[in-house]
Amino acid sequence: MLTAVSFRTNTFLSTLTRPSNTTAYAAGDVFANVTTNACFVLGTAWTETSPGDDLSVARRNSETKSGNIDWLMLVSSENPVTKMVGDLFVFRAQPTLVADNAAFAPTLAELQNSLVGVFPITADDWHSAGADSVCPIPNSSRVFKLLDIDAGGTGQMYAVFVFRSAYTPASAETLSLRMCTSRD
Repeated sequence: MLTAVSFRTNTFLSTLTRPSNTTAYAAGDVFANVTTNACFVLGTAWTETSPGDDLSVARRNSETKSGNIDWLMLVSSENPVTKMVGDLFVFRAQPTLVADNAAFAPTLAELQNSLVGVFPITADDWHSAGADSVCPIPNSSRVFKLLDIDAGGTGQMYAVFVFRSAYTPASAETLSLRMCTSRD
């Protein structure tokens, strides 16, 4: 007898555009969006089918909100000689946001309660793609469980890129993060 297992696979994309300057990053600095202190936001936010409808809330809360990150990939609008080296922190709730070039300072509670994983990225992980570069993040498979709506869950995951060494960016450089997930 064969038993079928069904997974919902989704691929999400989030892009950040840094400010129009070439201010160098130091170890511990965050790559953030130009207009807001933003991180990568991945996934589709849960929405009510009818505001105040207890059934829609019950359905959403009974959905399986766990699964696996199958792979992660970064794409840069630049292909510099000195590549970005850093860590990608993935959270199941939005972490405290900081401005571009500011030091990353998550709270202990964020690390204990929301951190899904930290994915190291080395210079050797980047591949040239003409004027751009691509980084398929090695060993990026992780099991996750999203926060319930009652605990402030949104149905989304959040990621922050933190530099581990100095990096001089291009003006208005973009960094895109693609994530593929399979949900139970």
